[in-house]
Amino acid sequence: MNDYNYKYKHKKRAHTRDESERREKVTSLRSSETELKKIQKNAKDAGMSVNNYLNIVGANGRKALTPAIMVQIQNTINYACSMIELHEPDAVVTMQEGVNDLWQKLM
Repeated sequence: MNDYNYKYKHKKRAHTRDESERREKVTSLRSSETELKKIQKNAKDAGMSVNNYLNIVGANGRKALTPAIMVQIQNTINYACSMIELHEPDAVVTMQEGVNDLWQKLM
């Protein structure tokens, strides 16, 4: 007889999201092949899954802050810091602190 206790094998993990952020609702989407390919490309370009992309863009519109946009913002900030460092090295620390404060508000 096998003493293996099966009830612990597939134990549900606790939710890590806040109650208000849980995605428990399911819906379907009808789209043409062309539309689906565009959605998949846009999701990939944004660095997101199709599900995440549709939820974020659907809830927030095209102005949603995606991982790809965040990378672009960070690259621009890094470039600005390097330019400031050339002309005002003492101002770089202040600028970096301001940028870190902004990131905390965006997250």
